[in-house]
Order: sequence, then C-alpha cells, then structure tokens
Amino acid sequence: MARTSLNPGEIGKITATQLGSGRWEAGAVYRDHAGVTNRCRKKGRTAAAARQALMDELRERLEADSSHGEVGPSTLVATAVETYLQRRLEDARNGVGQANPRSIKIYRSVAANWIVPILGELQVRHLTPGRLDGYFRRDVPPSRYPDVRKVLHGFLGWLVVQGALRTDPLANVQSYQRKDVQRRSKDREVTASDLAAVLEAIEAWMTAERPGPRPSSVYRDLVVFIAGTACRPGEALAVRRQDIDFAYPVEPGVTRPVVHITGTVVIDDATGNLTRQPHTNLALSRR
Repeated sequence: MARTSLNPGEIGKITATQLGSGRWEAGAVYRDHAGVTNRCRKKGRTAAAARQALMDELRERLEADSSHGEVGPSTLVATAVETYLQRRLEDARNGVGQANPRSIKIYRSVAANWIVPILGELQVRHLTPGRLDGYFRRDVPPSRYPDVRKVLHGFLGWLVVQGALRTDPLANVQSYQRKDVQRRSKDREVTASDLAAVLEAIEAWMTAERPGPRPSSVYRDLVVFIAGTACRPGEALAVRRQDIDFAYPVEPGVTRPVVHITGTVVIDDATGNLTRQPHTNLALSRR
C-alpha cells in the first residue's frame, strides 16, 4: 500500500529512539508550505522531552515558513490590530472597499476600548474559539456586543489572509446578542406634512430679521433634494453636475431626470478638511 503523501504544513509520524548515552532522539518528516519534504530531529533526556523539543522546533519552522504577511502567529494582538486598522484606513482613503475614514475611526475606538485592553497582550495564535467564547461571555457588555463582534470578525478574517491564522476562530462561536437589549427605534416613513413643516421652519428662519447672510434657498433646496432622492446629506453634498442626467431612458421612448449617487463628503482624518469620497456604501441612482 502506497504511503499517503503529506499536505503542505503537515507533520508525519513522530518516532523516539533511545541513544547509547541514555538520551533520547525524536524525529519526524514534515512538508513545508512550499511543498518540500524535510526531516527534523531533536534530542532530550527523556522520550517526552525529546518529543516536546521536536514539536517546538517544527512549530517554529512551519510558522516562519507560512507567515508571509505583515503579521504572524506570534505577533501580539495589540500590534496586529494597529496594523490592520492602519491598512483599512489607507484602503478607505484610496477608495478601496466599503469603509470610509470615518468608519475606521469608529473601528479604532471599539478596538481601543474593548479588544486591545483585554486581548492585546495575547499572541495571535492564542485567539482560539474557546478563548473568544469566554471573552464574549465575560468581558463584552450586551450593548457593545454587535460593534465588537463586527470589528473582531473583520480583523480575524484579515489575519487568515495574512497567514497568521489558518481559520477564523470566530466562525463557530455562537452569537451572544441578547433579546432584551434596547435597539435603535425603527425608522418611519416621512410624510408630506413632515416635509412641509420642515420647509416652513427653514423659510421662517431664513426670512427672520437677523444679522448674517441674506436669505437664500440653499437650505431649502438641499432638504428637497434629499427628500426627493432619499440620499444621505453627505451624498447630496457630493453630487456633481456630471452625476445628473436630465434625459435618462427609463423605458423605450420615456426619459426622466436621474441623479447618480456616486460619492459622499467625509472628513479627512489626516488634514481635518472636508473631502469628496469617490464611493458610497452602495452605488445608487435616484430619480
């Protein structure tokens, strides 16, 4: 029967042999992540000591061989989290992915308050399913659970990509979202009377006698635009002339004005200035 070949990163059978000097030598064949088969031997005063020394050596060899990313299994969680958030911020500034710099700022706050103080001194390899299960049971309050799990899930996925973890340890950890935690109230539809009341308030504010700029329709126009397109304020402020098509074909022989929501206005964390982000959470077209 042919011997089954080892998979990359797999260790074969460990054997221990007593030497003439009374010491023991443990050895095993392993296959590195490049597919090359190697042999490793370590000595010890007892068979158990030799086996343990062999396993420690093999773990270090395979770890060094497998981790080609910016972090590895022995990297501290605090260091790995900082690297992860910095890369997410760079991607957000370059328009890569769904997050924006403002979102990364929120992620950083969650990590600084709920992840780094509790898990930061652990090595990445110690983020096991059992440890994370206990972490969510004991250390994360119910009101913060959704935010913490969201940030941690993204972080652990990035660690898998980096080669620091083989699988996401959070994948099989059950949810601890509690039913009795008060959630955000449900949104309700804005009625025509709601919009009329807002426009009347704007009109009264702009026409009142007061120092400052002369009355303008800018605020009223912005509210009407948001009401008509259902976009966010930042998205409305990011609309450019080329984003508006006054003769967009909606069906054969029929055209309507359409605005394409392709960006939003955010604050650049580096400069503190408002800037147009060239994407939104979801690209939309509003008629």
